[in-house]
Amino acid sequence: MHLLCVNLHHVSTVHATIHCSGIYRYAREKSRELDHFSEAECVYSSYRYGLRRRQLRFCRDERRRYAMHAALKSAQAVAYYCPRTFRDRRWNCTSISYLPLVTPDLRRGQSLFNSASPPKPLG
Repeated sequence: MHLLCVNLHHVSTVHATIHCSGIYRYAREKSRELDHFSEAECVYSSYRYGLRRRQLRFCRDERRRYAMHAALKSAQAVAYYCPRTFRDRRWNCTSISYLPLVTPDLRRGQSLFNSASPPKPLG
């Protein structure tokens, strides 16, 4: 399923994956479907989890907002399993508790990644 390839910290990525793959057109069984997020839940998620404007629009969208439960459960799973997986490593996922704020270790890691990546060819 396409949703497994999603960056869990950015719900807008879920939007792009769902829209590009056309998965929202597939029939969903109403009896097994979770209720979508209400307006109040979207606003609460915006304050609690720091949803950006585009992510909030995704949460409120009639056709796509059913995916918010999956995105929330995935983010909770990452918060649960990441520290257990990397507990014996130098970086043990402590920074994810501060998201959406980016801590210095994540900024430094991003800059190291950018400097380590090979330059793009010209032309």
